Amino acid sequence: MEKYSIPYTIRTYECDAQKTLRLVSLFNLLQAAATDHADRLGVGFYDLAAKGVFWVYVSYDIRIARLPTWDEKVVLTTWPSETTTMTAVRELQMKTQDGEVLVNASCRFAMLDAIRLRPVSVVKNLTDKYQVLPERVVDEPFARLPLPETWDVEKRQSVRYDDIDVNGHVNNSIYPVYAQDALSADFLKDNVLRQIRVEFKKSAVANDEIISKVLFTGNETFHSVCAPDGKEFARIAMAWDKKSNG
Repeated sequence: MEKYSIPYTIRTYECDAQKTLRLVSLFNLLQAAATDHADRLGVGFYDLAAKGVFWVYVSYDIRIARLPTWDEKVVLTTWPSETTTMTAVRELQMKTQDGEVLVNASCRFAMLDAIRLRPVSVVKNLTDKYQVLPERVVDEPFARLPLPETWDVEKRQSVRYDDIDVNGHVNNSIYPVYAQDALSADFLKDNVLRQIRVEFKKSAVANDEIISKVLFTGNETFHSVCAPDGKEFARIAMAWDKKSNG
């Protein structure tokens, strides 16, 4: 198995007010690299749709040394690193053109039956092209996230039509944005994200109400993105560093 790489230039609309890559843009770029490679391995959206199944994200573990800035040229590289009967793991890495590692990420996937929305065997739906390269970029990924008993902040919002993807539910890149929305602008300006772990629990759809909860503890924030009745859509943990004055 050869690694798959894509050169990319960060666009202005993918950046925040500080000219740094937005969180949603980071997830979209990682997703795009994974999607492109899956197409080349014969397990893309249309390949699996012909079999009546589709990929779903189970969890992410992303380590961030530095997020790129507007007009910076980067290289996205990805490869499958592990396969079990019911799940597959993919590594994703973002580097500068000079080889500086910006982001390391591991992502775990499952497959669902398109009609029954039940998990199906991953290995039975892979192709001969799909080979595993057991090289990992994240040490001990996918540690289970605790659910706090109390919360410091809760914010209510609604699913937007624009949040819905081709599978008819909220895209995986949006849940971290719901979580981030519960943090103040001052907190986000004063802190740098170093790690984000996401566990996807249940798909939100159009017209769902979202409650974004956050607990602050040390240099971490713990988040639950859930429905008003408490059923979780995603559980998220973020680790932060204080920005230096320089």
